[in-house]
Amino acid sequence: MSGSGDEQRWFQDLLKLVGKEVEIGLNSGGKVLSGTVRNTMFDSFILESKGQPNIVRFRDVGYLLPKS
Repeated sequence: MSGSGDEQRWFQDLLKLVGKEVEIGLNSGGKVLSGTVRNTMFDSFILESKGQPNIVRFRDVGYLLPKS
């Protein structure tokens, strides 16, 4: 990600997803995570997957899809 404007946009978008299920594709290695967004921070968020918390940095996210 480039610049603080992008991070601010991510933060605002993720605030709307707290408590919701999402699928995330990571930039490195093509790894895909699914889980619930539990909390957002200024540069990352906590994704709970299979009962385990994962800290995901905004810059590592390739895509993020809300699940319905």
